[in-house]
Amino acid sequence: MSISFTANQVAQSSSIDLNNGTITTAKLTSTETSGSFDYYMKATDSSVTPTIQYKCNDNAASTAVDDAMDNNEGTCQVNTDTISDTGAINDCLKLRSTDARFTLASTRSLVEGDTICFWIKPRVASNGYVDANAYKNGYYPVAGHDTDTHDSCIDLQVQRVHIQDRTGNGYQSDDYTVPWDTSTFYHIAIVFNSTNTKFYVNGVAWGTGNPFGVETLDIVHFGRGYSGSTNGESDLDDIRIYDAELTAAEVSLIYNSGTGNETKDVYFEPVTSGVAKTFVNSGTNLKWRAEENAGSTGTITKLIISDYH
Repeated sequence: MSISFTANQVAQSSSIDLNNGTITTAKLTSTETSGSFDYYMKATDSSVTPTIQYKCNDNAASTAVDDAMDNNEGTCQVNTDTISDTGAINDCLKLRSTDARFTLASTRSLVEGDTICFWIKPRVASNGYVDANAYKNGYYPVAGHDTDTHDSCIDLQVQRVHIQDRTGNGYQSDDYTVPWDTSTFYHIAIVFNSTNTKFYVNGVAWGTGNPFGVETLDIVHFGRGYSGSTNGESDLDDIRIYDAELTAAEVSLIYNSGTGNETKDVYFEPVTSGVAKTFVNSGTNLKWRAEENAGSTGTITKLIISDYH
């Protein structure tokens, strides 16, 4: 078997279906002649994929920010190779409110029933400070709308995650255990449902806010809270939006014990070639997935799925 890849292409096999047994463990072993690949497997039929996913691996002499789902491409103010850095997973984008944010092709409105999640390293607060003074009316911008108010924005404030809907109603998580570390990536997830707005930090539930009701949070930019915000700098990575309310277990799968997981379907679990994998979610239908991660062509000449039981 030989599988040839173009840049950033994905291949997936037909499944191995065990009608009379449950798969809890399996091993994938590959032989590569070129390229660099990430491998994933899952044993469950469960599946959830985002409608938007910015992996932030662009790093090119271009302003394009790729949506892996091809639904809402982004455009950065500068070429992405000038703001690319080491991310929580592969690369990230070092975004600045004033001159290095990216704009969506069309406004994305978050409503009840949606989930947004992302990795963020908070670098410089909106008031230009990076130390304790960052919390004197300062915040770290994530996303927002094209207005001069805080309406429709997501940011980190003091020790909490803070959002405002389009009419200015505020919602926030509980206080985090310590102030945000400007050298650390955090995984943030916000789930909107009719009972409450749920916040997660690093895979752990971190408080709830009121439900959105009929309100929306309208996103035009990532890297800036609103048009009047200045100086804020944040590294963002693997930004996802779902037309679904992710469960706590699904948020935990994306966080993946701090190493992240860029594959579109959260139930695909990262595996290492030649090493047996015990699945978080067992099932009777084993599937594998390979993603070329080096931005160049590559070939897998052999791939063996074994030791599944």
